[in-house]
Amino acid sequence: MQHRAPRVAALSAVLLVVGLLVVPVGGVGAVPGRVLYVDAVSGSDARSVEEAESAATPWKTLMRAMQDVSAGDRLVTGSGSYELSVDGVSFDPPVTIEGGSGAQLAVLFVNSSGFTVVGFSYVLPTGISASSRITLRGGDHQGGVVISSGSSDVVLDGMRIHNVDDPDSSPYEKAVVVGGSRAAVYRVTIKNSVFENNPADSVHIPNGVDVVVVGNTFRNNGTWNATVDVGRTRHSDVMQVMGGSNIRFENNVVVGNDQVLMIKPNGDIPISNLVVRNNLFERNRLWTIHLKNVSNVILDSNVYICNGIEWKPACPNETQYDVAVKDGVTGLQRINDPANTTGGTTTTTTATTTTTTGNTTTTTTTTGNTPGTTGTPGTTQATEVTGIDGAPVPQGTVSGGEKAAPGVLPSPKLDVSAEPRDPAGEPEPTLPIAVPVTAGLFMAALGGLAWWRHRAVRLRAGASDGDDAPTA
Repeated sequence: MQHRAPRVAALSAVLLVVGLLVVPVGGVGAVPGRVLYVDAVSGSDARSVEEAESAATPWKTLMRAMQDVSAGDRLVTGSGSYELSVDGVSFDPPVTIEGGSGAQLAVLFVNSSGFTVVGFSYVLPTGISASSRITLRGGDHQGGVVISSGSSDVVLDGMRIHNVDDPDSSPYEKAVVVGGSRAAVYRVTIKNSVFENNPADSVHIPNGVDVVVVGNTFRNNGTWNATVDVGRTRHSDVMQVMGGSNIRFENNVVVGNDQVLMIKPNGDIPISNLVVRNNLFERNRLWTIHLKNVSNVILDSNVYICNGIEWKPACPNETQYDVAVKDGVTGLQRINDPANTTGGTTTTTTATTTTTTGNTTTTTTTTGNTPGTTGTPGTTQATEVTGIDGAPVPQGTVSGGEKAAPGVLPSPKLDVSAEPRDPAGEPEPTLPIAVPVTAGLFMAALGGLAWWRHRAVRLRAGASDGDDAPTA
């Protein structure tokens, strides 16, 4: 038995040490990053890294901070205006840049990855070009966001994007641009944000793959006026898709805009796999959903109230502007979606028109060159749907020419299914801190128990605490 003593003691020590090492400090196997301070008013770029770790002795510019920042660091700014332009810079884990009260930022990411930017206001366009793992969270944005070709894994979260208007600098007059004609943009999530008072498109997608627009509020975007714009085609879209696939528009509140969804290719980039689900569309001026040359479309559980009001102000006549199905639409599925459908003049497709009178629904199919038509809708009963925050959303009642009361606008809330995904398409793995802590403590306890058992056996055998030498 005594020949085994050194080995038992050694094994106990190993288990104890390994167990303690497994217990993480401050996170799951992560080394906490530094906090570095930047202040445009009181800072100095002549200061050292050690000085910048104190809020009392910050740097002056973010560009100076970029010279010494490391993966996982946080850059915390004071108020004032800041500029940041990075090219070919990557961090994993990301560097977080946090704006102080009233801080403004002009930022451009080129061929870079691993940045999270929080809480700034923006008055100039934000450019994200051939970059990945970029998150913009919170803040007030009046400059627009352009996510250009070759970018991926971009998240816009909790932002207010409004009054974006620079008609002399296309595409910057659009609030958010996803992709370009050269190459697609992959895995973009726009969530929990408010778009308002933008005269041009709110979300403009020339070429996007795996784009999720979820839990946002779009209100009062566009400048269309039926009196001024007679005979013209000038209008804006809440979301215009010109090319791409796997695009989801879900759980959004869309009220008082020009046209809502324009889904039509512009060029040789096809559009496929579009899901429009559980949105509230209310009192928008033109078409709610316009489809042309698109395949595999799901319209599911949307609510339509008084849309097309520039053309037909009386609500009983507005349902003909819910959904327009034009040429080349294939694989259209309607799931619990009450909208009327108007078919355009077609040569190769079939237009389906649904007319609701009271509780009776009549479906008319037209083929060939005859435009689809709609009858006169009857009373639309008040409908209870689940809003973005999970609570019922009361809707107005349309009857006898009376305009519907506006629906309640629930606060945007994240649809958990829209969490960003890693490049392999799987959810980003997370490991609860309890797992390594539990494993570490278990191993440490096992080592300690083995040591105490070994010591007790030796004491019962009459050995002293210091007698560890084997005997023959």
